Amino acid sequence: MNFHSSVAALALACLAVAPVARAQTPAPAPAPTQAPAKLKVGDAAPALSIESFVKGTPVTTLEKGKTYLLHFWAPWNKASLEQLQILSEVQKNYADKKLVVIGIASTDVTGTTIEKVKTAITDKGGAVEFAIAWDKGTETKDAFLKAAGRSTLPCAVIVDKEGKVAFIENALLGLQFLDAVTAGTHDLAAMAAWQTKAERAPQTLKSLATAYQARKWAEVLSYSTELLEVDPVGYGGNAQVRMLAQGKSGAADKAIEWAKAWVDGPGKNSPEGLNAVAWVLVDPKEPFPKQDLDLALKAATRAAELTKNEDGAILDTVARVHFLKGDVAKAVEIQKMALLKLKPAQAQFKTQIEAALKEYEAALPK
Repeated sequence: MNFHSSVAALALACLAVAPVARAQTPAPAPAPTQAPAKLKVGDAAPALSIESFVKGTPVTTLEKGKTYLLHFWAPWNKASLEQLQILSEVQKNYADKKLVVIGIASTDVTGTTIEKVKTAITDKGGAVEFAIAWDKGTETKDAFLKAAGRSTLPCAVIVDKEGKVAFIENALLGLQFLDAVTAGTHDLAAMAAWQTKAERAPQTLKSLATAYQARKWAEVLSYSTELLEVDPVGYGGNAQVRMLAQGKSGAADKAIEWAKAWVDGPGKNSPEGLNAVAWVLVDPKEPFPKQDLDLALKAATRAAELTKNEDGAILDTVARVHFLKGDVAKAVEIQKMALLKLKPAQAQFKTQIEAALKEYEAALPK
């Protein structure tokens, strides 16, 4: 059963021959810049204009020597609310590194008021453990987001210890940079380059689809690599087309080398990406030029752990790896679990997984 991510599926939907999608829930995809940006990564951060604080210790100025993550959100926005709890964990985990998380809500055309903000925070109980500010009108939001050409919520801005803007994107994408920024080891030029890639990611997806359809493997390699650099979790499934591109170009050894580093590094928390790597190496319909079953097992097992063995499609991959490694009994055991764990959205894979189970059972010692 072929595999690629839901993000890759969107990009490759127009292909005549496309792998079967086994979708995970991706991290929010970067939104394109919506207006000419006046505020860029590397610029000095604007001042805060806060009317009051709904929760936490008030912050009036962005002090040098501290890192700030400004989370612009709204109580009507589901993603905004979901990220409040995640950022509470971030605040707790990075407090000793002088990170200060501030949630900033502003008045808007939907009728957002400070009362609605207070209600949203109260409804979260004790889950929100960082400062929540009520903007002075839209002054702070305009100074940061409007000046950066952004209007989509939620959106986060990371300000480094020197008071420079280091990141303007969805907060979940910014987590990959926090270690470096809080340590002061980040490279603003490199982060500005990343920002550019993030902003053009929707177009990169379209370019990837065109290149794949034309079998232009060098371009496929370039576009898929860029997407994986932007977001190794949300765009993780593109690890499949990246490896295929190198395999088709006669560089399977390089694909394996890259995959080993990616599985242990940027892709280690991407169940979709890890599963993609494993499936490329064991796909019976499109055998990869170079097989590395140890790498496949490592990637598939990690993907299963991340999903708590609750994803039938990923378990199907794990079973295939064990089968190819000669542990037929283990393959049968896991494949049966894969059938039980298929989600409603994966129902179309049932027939294929049942066929694989019959294959494994037929290979059991008599």
